[in-house]
Amino acid sequence: MTKYMTIADQAQRAATELYRRKFYWGTAGSEIAVLHTMLSHLSPEELVQAERDCRQALYGAKWRNHPQKLPRSSAKRSPLLLSTSENGFLREKALRVMGPKPGDLVTAVFLMIRSNDWVPQVRQVATDRLVAIVPQLSTPQLRQLLPFALLRMQYWQRSAGAAFKALREHADWAETFYAFLREADRGPLSRLMRAEMQFETLDPYLVRLATEARSTQVRAVATEVLLNGEAKLRVRWRKKWISKWDNFYRWDPVVEMRPIAAPPDVALQVLLSAGNGTTPLRKLAADTFIRLGPQIAPDLAARLMKDRTPSVRRRMEFVTRKWVEKETLMTG
Repeated sequence: MTKYMTIADQAQRAATELYRRKFYWGTAGSEIAVLHTMLSHLSPEELVQAERDCRQALYGAKWRNHPQKLPRSSAKRSPLLLSTSENGFLREKALRVMGPKPGDLVTAVFLMIRSNDWVPQVRQVATDRLVAIVPQLSTPQLRQLLPFALLRMQYWQRSAGAAFKALREHADWAETFYAFLREADRGPLSRLMRAEMQFETLDPYLVRLATEARSTQVRAVATEVLLNGEAKLRVRWRKKWISKWDNFYRWDPVVEMRPIAAPPDVALQVLLSAGNGTTPLRKLAADTFIRLGPQIAPDLAARLMKDRTPSVRRRMEFVTRKWVEKETLMTG
């Protein structure tokens, strides 16, 4: 039996127990207590599936116990389970009972899910509770939540990033985000990093990301920002008409720049590191020579002239025409 099936079965037993009128606190083997214990051992991604299992179990228990209604004490007995109800009033009632509990990762994930609820009042209550809980999360717990928040919550449209903004208020957000980018090796890392570059969160870590990150995407973005001295920020999308007669258009990104202050010696260090790295990083180094000239690092420029990658060699040939053979560039 898989872990998800076990959670689903336990959720059904807990939902059935929730409909019982008689309930004795501290009863050994309580199905609700067992469910809460099992949830506490799951990762954030597994809790998303567990939340769906709880929702289906509560929906099934409703029809099995029809027309009986849930007892008034249900919200206090199991706010996590009741927060998955199909009834928006019950979900809001359950969320109001959820208080800030130090180190409660399960409650944080359930609140993050409900912050994208289809009912505005439920979203607001969930966000308010999440703001109170996030500062009490430990750094390891924030590290667990980070991949879930970055890779899943960016697609949530109803909440407009409310839960993500609440996570950014954590005192260890910058250090945790840097550790995630340094260690991650898959996913839309460059897009996530560029989105965070609108703030100054990663500015102190750019040199280390450019030289130590496992992902080529991350190293390329950090190298580009340091060498260009600015970060490109996509602020919105703009409609560009191709043919109004045919109602044919496209959406182009509107990009703004944020200056990044990097000392010349740091930029040179990053340039040398890029020249010894993968093909995308060597292309960035060649693009820097096109912009600034080969005199900033002559040894590296000479080495890239004989690079094994044709696209890098073509860039360096243009460097020669632009900075060394200027008359050839002018006359073609």
